[in-house]
Amino acid sequence: NRYAVIRIPKIIIESDNDPLVEKSLREKLKSDYQDAKVYTFHNEGHFPYINAAKDYNRVLNDFFEERNSFEEAEQLISIYFTGRKQGDTALLKQAFTGDALLFTVTDGKKLIISLDDYLKKVKADGSQNVKTQITGGTINGNTAVFTTKFDYPDKTYLDFLTLLKTAGGWKIQTKTFTLKP
Repeated sequence: NRYAVIRIPKIIIESDNDPLVEKSLREKLKSDYQDAKVYTFHNEGHFPYINAAKDYNRVLNDFFEERNSFEEAEQLISIYFTGRKQGDTALLKQAFTGDALLFTVTDGKKLIISLDDYLKKVKADGSQNVKTQITGGTINGNTAVFTTKFDYPDKTYLDFLTLLKTAGGWKIQTKTFTLKP
């Protein structure tokens, strides 16, 4: 599962003059782990943890102290899942921005649903027997796109969620959904 790998924070620490690790190998590593943070020491050779111990320890400490945006976004999506499963509109209001919109296609035509109309539908439907799962996600700064799956006993929906991170944390701005064929 590619998402399981992407969501794990990674750091690549290298030296630009490492005589034991060729530049092509360092570039391949960065290409394979494009979501990793990269810190390059300059002129510290193969042992930056010895030659620049203080800076090396600071880089590691900063990395370990950093908040994991994936975990924060997943917590929000968990609130969304719980709200939908329980028919809890108060929880759903916490998960979405106040001006969120939902999109789908019905009978070949685009349908735009306001958050208020969505919440009315959830309230009318009540609690649901559904299995939920995050199937993918990417985060770039204060924006994110996640895909989720809702397995009901008789149908499966796929959601494409656009999230924004403001001072109040992550919120769902748009939801585009479709029935899985």
